[in-house]
Amino acid sequence: MQSGHTAENADIPEWIGKPTSPYEDQDMLRFLGEPVLIPKYNEDFCAATVGKGRPDKCNCSLPGSISCIRVHVEDKKTELKRELDLSYYAMGFGQCGEDATVTWTKDEEKKFETIIQQNQPSSKYQFFDKLIAAFPSKSKRAIVSYYYNVFELRRIALQNRSQVVHDVDNDDD
Repeated sequence: MQSGHTAENADIPEWIGKPTSPYEDQDMLRFLGEPVLIPKYNEDFCAATVGKGRPDKCNCSLPGSISCIRVHVEDKKTELKRELDLSYYAMGFGQCGEDATVTWTKDEEKKFETIIQQNQPSSKYQFFDKLIAAFPSKSKRAIVSYYYNVFELRRIALQNRSQVVHDVDNDDD
């Protein structure tokens, strides 16, 4: 594999193909933790389709519209939930994107937006401290998750729909 061994060189074994089981090395298991979902090897994977977009055509009345995208995202999310079962939540997918709103009421969402409008995030620490103080029943993780997975994405989507792209300034975000 390598010609000369020095202190800087790593001894990397030659690749001999995929292992029979991804978790059979007991010494390696102690570094990996408890597997939530054991990966399956996809023999049908075709590298030629990567980057080519969806092979199937969208039959929505307005392909590419926001409602079309939401329908397709929801379909894929439902399919992923069905495939992963309880692992979906164990992996944290239940708190990603719009799913982060499940534990938030409309009044809390309005209060969150008001606090942000009154305290622009020039200093992230003071900004999040004010949000945490305003929502004592919410964990810090839930507040940060809501900010990045819901509030920011909604704000950027609105900004992208309402302004010419070259006028958008996201430097402080």
